[in-house]
Amino acid sequence: MNVFEMEIRCGKKNDLCFGLNSVTLSAKNDLKMLKCVKGNRNRNVVSMKVVVITGGSKGLGYALAKQSLKFGHTTIIGARNTIDLETAENALKRFIESEELKVKVYANQLDVSDSQSIEQFTDFVLSNTPQIDIWVNNAGSNSNVRRPLFNQTAEQITQVVDTNLKGTLLCCRNAICVMKVQENGGHIFNTDGAGVFGTPTPGYAAYGATKRAIPQLMSSLNAELKKEGIDNVGVHTISPGLVLTELLLADSTREIRVFMNFLAEEPDSVAEWLMPKILETKGKGKYHKYLKIPQAFVKIGTGLVFRWNRYFDVKGKRIVKNPDLDQFTDSGTRKIL
Repeated sequence: MNVFEMEIRCGKKNDLCFGLNSVTLSAKNDLKMLKCVKGNRNRNVVSMKVVVITGGSKGLGYALAKQSLKFGHTTIIGARNTIDLETAENALKRFIESEELKVKVYANQLDVSDSQSIEQFTDFVLSNTPQIDIWVNNAGSNSNVRRPLFNQTAEQITQVVDTNLKGTLLCCRNAICVMKVQENGGHIFNTDGAGVFGTPTPGYAAYGATKRAIPQLMSSLNAELKKEGIDNVGVHTISPGLVLTELLLADSTREIRVFMNFLAEEPDSVAEWLMPKILETKGKGKYHKYLKIPQAFVKIGTGLVFRWNRYFDVKGKRIVKNPDLDQFTDSGTRKIL
């Protein structure tokens, strides 16, 4: 990466940091000196976007990364588990090669509940790319348990809240600080989930509570941006519906897995619909919903005829249609090979 100069303005609309005087930095050697996020208003705007996806090592995040690459955009994935992250990065590189795409993918460890990890991840992104155009907050957790709140440990509850809510807040903060000083700004997408409309989520109450906050966060952040006169950054929400991931299926019962035949979809199917919406988004406060209530009722109503045994048999076992190509985890999610 060429050395570039980056001006840090403080106490004004274009703040990147707080309490620092104006300084000039060498991108290669001095980025790590700052204890806050970085950006560069004067970088050239390019048609190819830079897309950041948290929780990108599996499930929906991995599928979104594939679609982003397919559309020709530089893509950076972050995840906590380094083994899963390496597996995903290698699989995405093979995907690029097989599709003969002229794009790049990067991967770096990221714990969204840790502000220092987010800053280091942001440093990594900006040392490999000219800007951040899109930031998708996809990382999520339900601690892989489905039981009443009073039967969960404090650590399990904390992990859910730290990942889903605290992590989204911290990542939004970093992304806004970077994007607001870019000439072309940027867009942030937070991911909702079960409980978002206040309906009960027995077995994962903490998860539902964190997802209930996502639309309100979108409204609050856009109101703050408007008040501060920052019109080049938009915060949005994506609603993927029921996706066959570990988050949905871990610790699930036979009945739940059978019911997933009616409403759930594979990550690739959801990502194919969501990513074009994400890339085309303009303005602020857009809410992209893959599964709307009328569609859900239609799927349930026609499920016994058209959707029976799509993924799971009557015993809740995953149906393997092509043993040579399809491999699944014990819970029934598709493995990344």
